[in-house]
Amino acid sequence: MITVIETPASQGLRGLKGDKGDAGEMPTLPSGTPTNEAIAEGNTVQEAMWKLQGQTLAARDVAIINTGAGSTYTMTAEESAAALWTFVGGTADCVVTPVINTLTQGVKYVSTVFSGFDITIGGVKFNKAAYGSQPTFMSEISGFILAPLSDGGANSRVFEQDQDSYFLADLINGTYNYFTHASAVTLTVQPDATAAIPSNAAYEIERRGAGDLTIVAGSGVTILPPKGGSLILEDGDFVVLKRTAENEYKLHGTTQSA
Repeated sequence: MITVIETPASQGLRGLKGDKGDAGEMPTLPSGTPTNEAIAEGNTVQEAMWKLQGQTLAARDVAIINTGAGSTYTMTAEESAAALWTFVGGTADCVVTPVINTLTQGVKYVSTVFSGFDITIGGVKFNKAAYGSQPTFMSEISGFILAPLSDGGANSRVFEQDQDSYFLADLINGTYNYFTHASAVTLTVQPDATAAIPSNAAYEIERRGAGDLTIVAGSGVTILPPKGGSLILEDGDFVVLKRTAENEYKLHGTTQSA
C-alpha cells in the first residue's frame, strides 16, 4: 500500500481552488465595478482580488473636481484616491481638504489650468490657470506635501501674477512667473528665518506691464544684480533669481541700468 503525505505547501495550493474546495475551481469575479476597499482578514481570495482591482482602478483615475460655491471644499474618498486632480469651476479661491488614509495616499498630480481661482491644499497654494501639473505626495504620516524638485530640476508650470505685491515665498521653485499688474510691482525676498526658500532654488521672472517690477532684499538678505544692471525690471525684461546660499541670491538677465 502506498501512503501519500501532503505537505503544508501543497495543502495551501490546493486551497487556492477557491470557495468550492476540491470539488470546484476558483469562482469567477463578480460583475459590475469594483470599489476602492481595504482587504480585511478573513476575506476569500475572490474578495481580495476584487478589492485589489478596485484599489488599482482608483489609483489610476483622473478626478475632475468642481469646488462649487464657497471658499472651502472637502474631496470625496474617490476623488482623493485618483492620481490626477484637475480643478474646474468654482466661484472663489478655495481651500480644499482631501481624504487621507491608506486607500488614498500616494503620489498626486495637481492641475489648475482650467480653474479660474486659486486652490489651497494643506497650506500649499496652487495658482489659477497654471499650465502643467504639480507633483505632490500624500500619506497618513506626512499629510499633504509638495514633491521636492531634485537639484537642477525644473518645474514646467507657468503662472500669471496679477497683484502689485508679492513675497518670493509666494512663488514655487522652478516655475516661470510673469507679472502683469498695470502699476508698479514689488517682489520681496524675506530672510530664511521668516520664510525659508529651498536650497538651490531658482525662479524665472518676467515683467509684462507698464509699471516697473522691483525686487526688494529683506533684512539680512543680499541680492547681487546683473552686471551693469539693477534689481528693477521694466516691461519686457526677463531674469532668473538664483539662491546661492542662505539669504544670498544672484539675479541673472536683463534689468534697468544701474
